[in-house]
Amino acid sequence: MVRGLFQHRSGRLIAVARALLSVFFLVAIWLDHSQPMAAVRETYWILHLYVAFSLLLVILTWNDWWLESRLAAPAHALDLLVFLWINHATQGYASPFFTFFVFLVLSASIRWGWRGTAITAAVILLLYIVSAVSAATWGTEAFQLRRFTIRSSYLVALSAIVILWLVSNQRPVDRAAGMLGDAPDTGALLRYVAARFNAPRALFVWSETEEPWVYVASLEGSRVTEGKVQPGSFEPATDELAGEGPFLFDQRKGRVMRRRWGRLRSLRDVQEPVHPELSARYGATGGLRIPLRSAAITGNLFVFDVPGLCSDDLPLAEEAGERLAVALEHRERFQATEDAAALRAGLALARDLHDSVVQFLAGLTFRLEGMKKIAAGGRDVSAEVEALQQELVREQRDLRRLIADLRSGGGDREARVDLSASLRKMGARTAAQWDVACRVAADDQPLLVPLSLERNVGQLVREAVANAVRHGGADRIDARLAAAEGSLQLEITDNGTGFPINGEFADDELEARRIGPSSLRERVHNLGGTLRLHSSPEGASVKIILPLED
Repeated sequence: MVRGLFQHRSGRLIAVARALLSVFFLVAIWLDHSQPMAAVRETYWILHLYVAFSLLLVILTWNDWWLESRLAAPAHALDLLVFLWINHATQGYASPFFTFFVFLVLSASIRWGWRGTAITAAVILLLYIVSAVSAATWGTEAFQLRRFTIRSSYLVALSAIVILWLVSNQRPVDRAAGMLGDAPDTGALLRYVAARFNAPRALFVWSETEEPWVYVASLEGSRVTEGKVQPGSFEPATDELAGEGPFLFDQRKGRVMRRRWGRLRSLRDVQEPVHPELSARYGATGGLRIPLRSAAITGNLFVFDVPGLCSDDLPLAEEAGERLAVALEHRERFQATEDAAALRAGLALARDLHDSVVQFLAGLTFRLEGMKKIAAGGRDVSAEVEALQQELVREQRDLRRLIADLRSGGGDREARVDLSASLRKMGARTAAQWDVACRVAADDQPLLVPLSLERNVGQLVREAVANAVRHGGADRIDARLAAAEGSLQLEITDNGTGFPINGEFADDELEARRIGPSSLRERVHNLGGTLRLHSSPEGASVKIILPLED
């Protein structure tokens, strides 16, 4: 319960501590008849007023973050004056109430960090030196160098420890960070920020660079509701006077508090910190605003009904905003990776369809033209028709296998097949499809490779044969397969008219000049290999080198 009262509420903690100390000082002086040594009546009046002020401050600022922040500096200045007076009235620099400086240093550290602590410590030390000098000069208290040195050292040492701790201290652990995950959705963002500030309600209003709509997601308890409104709605969502960073706001009183360059700045008379329609529709009458920006999203996240909302929440809001921005970037990268993977899968499917089905249909057309010539000559074409039917059945089986592999995510990745035997069969089928001579030379020993590599090599051969026949007019194709030094070497030679270019070209030159067989080159590159081309009017030769897995 106590932790809940003071969590993220430096103002409450300082106000309660001030009230307790003021009462203690009054009781202590009343019990000690030797104190105060000077200005007795004035001291009692000051202490009574200080007690009343301290108690009143607790009451007024307990649930008012605006007033608490506005009165922080004046109250601290009054604390310093009371410290100076009590020490003056009770033995000066030797006063037993000297330790009141600990409260001043700690309250400054809690509220303003190391800079406020350093300024407060410097003022206290100056006042203490003035008190000691006045005691030695005017004789109100016999000057004792030893006591003065010890107390001065105590003051400097404690202040230095607090300042160094604040400078080096890290931000508190964000225990809600695990709720975001690697690619958080909108609900996860809202639940995170609600858990971070222990709030029951949160609202996210954003727009996307690729969409005209304004999107809205709200969290009420554990329920997340999402929707979209017309473009331009709630524009701008917050008053530009409130700034671009996180801020506290009170819609009814037109108040805003923000941090700028590490310092608190309060703004009053901001007529409508939040867009009036947004405030009315979603009950945004007061709370905390955190801006969110990423490559694809621009928006504002609002947190409502934060227990003990105060200026302490602004540094936490800045930290939460940074974490949320990183989470959004991760989500967008994850989505981009998924989109890229889908695009690569689509391109791979397009290549497979092009190198298998499309080329088969092209070969089928080529065969049908031949059959027409045979039939026109009066010869029987039943054998050719039967062979074509068998080829259609085999192609249908291959297409079904391709579809099954796509559904299962790529088939059995561990399976290995004999590439030499598979390529010989592919050569025979390709020769029948295009009515050409196709010879495959390979070692008699089985060459076991992953199933995916076997399929890709088969597609390379089919594409190379189709190019040679259709574009080069070749009637003979030779393929040589070998494995050496951890790589697979495949050379395909034809007796056609070659490519529109003549000469020998390395892979990088083909890529730079964008010449040669683009479909072959693209598949080879996706397999991590290289391609070399030799072309002349007497034919073409394509040499492919692919990495061979162990």
